[in-house]
Amino acid sequence: MKKLEKSFSYGKPRFRYRGYKPLILISRCLNFQNCRYDGSRIFCAPAEILKKWLAYRTVCPESDIGLPSPRPPLNLIKTSRQGWLVSHPDAQNFFQQQLRTKSRRYLRENASVQGLILKEKSPSCGIAGCKYYHPGNSSPRGRTAGLLTREARKLLPRAALISAENLKNPEILFYFLVKVYTWRRWENLRRSYSPAALQVFQARHKLLFLGFNRQLVDEMGRIIAAQKDYNQNQLIACYEKLLDNLLQQKLTRGCWINVLLHGFGHLSGSLNKEEKKEFRRLIQKFKKGETSYWSLHNWLESQSRERDITYLLNQKFLFPYPPGINNELATIDLLPDPFETAINHQK
Repeated sequence: MKKLEKSFSYGKPRFRYRGYKPLILISRCLNFQNCRYDGSRIFCAPAEILKKWLAYRTVCPESDIGLPSPRPPLNLIKTSRQGWLVSHPDAQNFFQQQLRTKSRRYLRENASVQGLILKEKSPSCGIAGCKYYHPGNSSPRGRTAGLLTREARKLLPRAALISAENLKNPEILFYFLVKVYTWRRWENLRRSYSPAALQVFQARHKLLFLGFNRQLVDEMGRIIAAQKDYNQNQLIACYEKLLDNLLQQKLTRGCWINVLLHGFGHLSGSLNKEEKKEFRRLIQKFKKGETSYWSLHNWLESQSRERDITYLLNQKFLFPYPPGINNELATIDLLPDPFETAINHQK
């Protein structure tokens, strides 16, 4: 992991990360430390593989406010007047304020994070699956987010959130990786901003972005074309807002086929009849859901590299994150794919 530079002014980012890997907050009980309520840790194979590709900083609000491990489990309690409370099952001690303060401190000190990998069902780190109770009732009333997740959504609304369980979901994992790597590249651009650098960023992401939303890509293009009408801060804010909206979209097979055909157009002039036929065959299989997202990308990348088609090789749509991630995840039979659900993956 790249070195984290410290500065000690309270209320500002304490760790000013300068690396090129996405910066991620991860629950400490995932592979790092025995800090769960029962004194254990959880081994998460995808998180272990991604350790090489992401810059991790670990968090555990419960242990960092001084609670021991093992300890009685905490319950999340929903009240009408006091909001969310956190206590032991005997409701003698309450910890919501300490947990909320610690969570805010994590987020303020690491304000440049691109994402969070969290342990689901935890009253502090749970993303959506944490049980909650009503006062005086020992039966769960539903499921909700933990306190750290709630604070993250308020303070760092653009950070990508994923649970350890969903790291095994090909579709959710794909979007997580695309978001954190795209935001990391954007943060590095902001650090050394120039109009030319923004143009390069847009050009290299154009085909990837077109798969998400063509209208937003057109708006981005208009902003870049009219750079002289904005000061730098206005330009960055406008572009960033569009980028945020774009990365909240989902890909569709129809839109992605258009992107693939666009990419193919830069290559087709150097292909023979049989190679063009093979591409059309792959497109038809992809359209029917009979082949993976990556089969076409690998084919286009291989053909582009063989012919040194620089435009395509520089495009982030082929590999929006380092291809080595896929190679290593394949060792545990996992491949991020925006069109493969967890159910399909298990079949």
